[in-house]
Amino acid sequence: MHWLSSPLDRLRDGAWDLACRDWPIAPAHYVVTPGRHRLHGRHRPPGNACSCRDVRCTQPGAHPVSQEWRNEATVDSYTLGYWWGGAQPWNIVLPTGWRFDVWRAPTEVAASALEILRRGSQPIGPVAHTPSGDLLFFTAARFGEPPIELPHTVAVGYHGAGDYVLAPPSRLSGAQVRWLRPPAPDNPPLPRWEPVAEALLRSSRHCQLSAPRAVLPVVPIRRAG
Repeated sequence: MHWLSSPLDRLRDGAWDLACRDWPIAPAHYVVTPGRHRLHGRHRPPGNACSCRDVRCTQPGAHPVSQEWRNEATVDSYTLGYWWGGAQPWNIVLPTGWRFDVWRAPTEVAASALEILRRGSQPIGPVAHTPSGDLLFFTAARFGEPPIELPHTVAVGYHGAGDYVLAPPSRLSGAQVRWLRPPAPDNPPLPRWEPVAEALLRSSRHCQLSAPRAVLPVVPIRRAG
């Protein structure tokens, strides 16, 4: 039963499922349990540590194992068995800009965008939830289109060519990336990116306008004399 399986078993199952969808993947580092581990003669500091063993790592468990991950990502069963057949619970890297693009937004913005898409009868593809609270929208890739630059004023991120996201059930800081809307079993074509991006940007602007503005304190002015 799935709820009895170990985190490593779930990672293996997740890797196989993605590969069966013809989504190339690569291993990412994982978060190790804090403790008094010796590292170059020093004790590891408390808190989340990365399996890369770099005490200065700023992305524990959230970066690829190899710098050549773009070229090494694969669906080959032998390679996947080598990566996830051992004891290391490698997280799963999904390269973007190839089979799909991914759009990222915080929960409030994403929830509003989902409602906009539903009201407009627009197709919605896979959606993942991250431990940071962001939602990831998977869309068809923007092949051959000019680079996109999102305004800095909107709470929307874009992962395209040369980028990646962590796939479920990768784990970060005790929580895992999980599917809010898993990919359909029959693996249908992903939705076009334009309606999803438009809904996210519209939702982000609306959330900004509806956010309560800070009220400045009233400072009494002394009267002369």
